Amino acid sequence: MFSCSKEPVQSEQDISQQLEKKAETFIQHMVKGEFQQAAENFDQAMKEAMSVQDLEDLWETMNLQIGLFLEVKEYRYEKYEQFDVIFAICSFEKMDVKFRIVFDSLQQIAGLGFLPVEQEYVYEPPEYVDENLFEEIDIEFGNPDWLLPGNLTLPKAEESCPVVILVHGSGPQDRDETIGPNKLFRDLAWGLSSRGIAVLRYDKRTFVHGQKMVESDVFIDFDMETVDDVAQAVKFLKQYEQADFSKIYVLGHSMGGYLIPYMLDKYPDLIDGAVIMAGNTRPLEDLILEQTEYILTADGELSEFDSTQIDLVTRQVNWAKSDQLTADTPPDSLPMYLPAEYWLMAREYHPAELMKKAAVPVLILQGERDYQVTMEDFQNWKDALEQNDNVSFISYPDLNHLFISGEGESTPEEYMTEGHMSGVVLEDIVKWIDNN
Repeated sequence: MFSCSKEPVQSEQDISQQLEKKAETFIQHMVKGEFQQAAENFDQAMKEAMSVQDLEDLWETMNLQIGLFLEVKEYRYEKYEQFDVIFAICSFEKMDVKFRIVFDSLQQIAGLGFLPVEQEYVYEPPEYVDENLFEEIDIEFGNPDWLLPGNLTLPKAEESCPVVILVHGSGPQDRDETIGPNKLFRDLAWGLSSRGIAVLRYDKRTFVHGQKMVESDVFIDFDMETVDDVAQAVKFLKQYEQADFSKIYVLGHSMGGYLIPYMLDKYPDLIDGAVIMAGNTRPLEDLILEQTEYILTADGELSEFDSTQIDLVTRQVNWAKSDQLTADTPPDSLPMYLPAEYWLMAREYHPAELMKKAAVPVLILQGERDYQVTMEDFQNWKDALEQNDNVSFISYPDLNHLFISGEGESTPEEYMTEGHMSGVVLEDIVKWIDNN
């Protein structure tokens, strides 16, 4: 007599739980920079389509564009033809991303996709904006190889007026410096132009030409990333025949503010004044580690996974500061996976000291609830520049990094709540420009 048996059929719930665990392991390897281990569960077709280096490059690009990985919010399982798919909703500093991890019948990874979690936001202007008082014009300017689209907002009633160029923070940024539903640069542009001040804002070079920059293997330094395009914006305004600009100011937010001393030193005759909003004085790598620790401990708990991530960033920061750092140090050993040349350049830059040489008027603004650029940076500006009569300082107790009002400690989640730059900040900038 013969008997036969069948393998027990797994339930969809069993499969879902198994694949969620595999997806979690894959994501953990990515976050830790363990790309070889992350790729070990690729099927043969995936191994041929995406090398370990490709996977590393992909993760580096995501870190540069949307900031540090924070957490997985949820996993969701779906069946698609012969494949099983896990969707992982992952939070990064600047946005949420949907990881689409496709598994074959052997539970090997047969496909990967990364999509933004789209949310529809309708911009409602703040009360200090009057759209009847200005017009907005589409423009394009810049180096012919790196042309940038943008907007010029012009007050309708002014024959001659000052103009402000808005300079972005770190990473690829659009002309509005959009973070979640918030658009700091549109608030600034429309608010200032409602008060008789023209504004030029534009999509950042890394936002428009990021892929081209990677493929052309150009060295991304302060000039390539930011400063060259500010100079091109000034040139555009000086040649613009449809308006008369009495003075040209630059306003830098976050890293844009950090680079203001560099701009004023390199182009002392191009700019009539500058505003720094939440500009850091401390080394970039110190801020990266500080922000990582703040974000991962904000809930009062520190998981093993969180500790591992902090340890990874700590090692990367130590490498960036090491005397052994050379141009040949691999990027995966360094913060944000940026090349060693970038960190060798950054270590020679001391913004607060360089600002002492500036001859033009400067206004430095800081939100006291800002966890990204803190009051320590603001105090460093004040200590370095206390003898400089051309520099003014204002801080705001209730404002965060986006200069939006709030209560308690600021968190990344706060950026996902719709708000607007404080009208008090707008008034302070307008008064300062009127007086300078």
